[in-house]
Amino acid sequence: MHILRLSVLGVLLPVILVGCGSASGDGFVASLFGGNTSTLTELENNEISGTAEGDDFVLYKTNIELDHSDPQPAMTLPSMVSTESYRFDVSALAAGPVDLARVSLQLNLNGIEFETMPVVGAYDGFFVRAVNNGVVDTNSMFPINVAPANLGIDEVMLEVDLSGQRVSADGTLTYALFVAPTVEDDNGAQDSDGINVTFLQDNMYEVPSNFYEKLATGGCTSITDRCMIVWSDESGSPHNTDSEDWFNGFETKVDLTPFRLLKNN
Repeated sequence: MHILRLSVLGVLLPVILVGCGSASGDGFVASLFGGNTSTLTELENNEISGTAEGDDFVLYKTNIELDHSDPQPAMTLPSMVSTESYRFDVSALAAGPVDLARVSLQLNLNGIEFETMPVVGAYDGFFVRAVNNGVVDTNSMFPINVAPANLGIDEVMLEVDLSGQRVSADGTLTYALFVAPTVEDDNGAQDSDGINVTFLQDNMYEVPSNFYEKLATGGCTSITDRCMIVWSDESGSPHNTDSEDWFNGFETKVDLTPFRLLKNN
């Protein structure tokens, strides 16, 4: 890591270069952190440009973006089998590809509940499949870990293991979440029955490390002591699971608005 100070529009800023060999490489991305706002400034023509007001920057070679997919599948919960209930997109900026490892989601049920309490750890009631050209790839399977936090008969925190998935520069991959069996709650069927899905993002900067350290318990400061998002900008030379270019989700581009899906009556 390289620490230096640069002047941006006349303001002297501390800059942290993460996984970078120098301050000047074309295509690098600067994410402003600190204070109450967040901006993203692409570095072009060997220059740092953009507007800032004296906060720190963390520079990545590219950046990851998480969004709720459009369109979404029809909501058919409750269901006594694991059912596709939600889709999400993982994208890379045009500056370069990203290597994926983990994405975390919070699910809150409304008017329905899980048939049985989810088990902390590997739990095959939940899983994720890839979506290709709008069609779920039934040959793909990405495991999910149930976190020991925000856990109840109608809520669960999920860690999606996307290890080995790579998003090309300016590309997007889409995934389908299958939810464990559910039943109506004591109020019976209501038009408002459904689920809320929220992406979880790390809110503290962590020093980059290798793939294994970032995925491990203790890899981040959070309610689970685990990173909510784990990814790489592939800036290591060479980049692999041992390279020190794996990050948490701090200052990534994440839609943090809860997404509500209502039951298809």
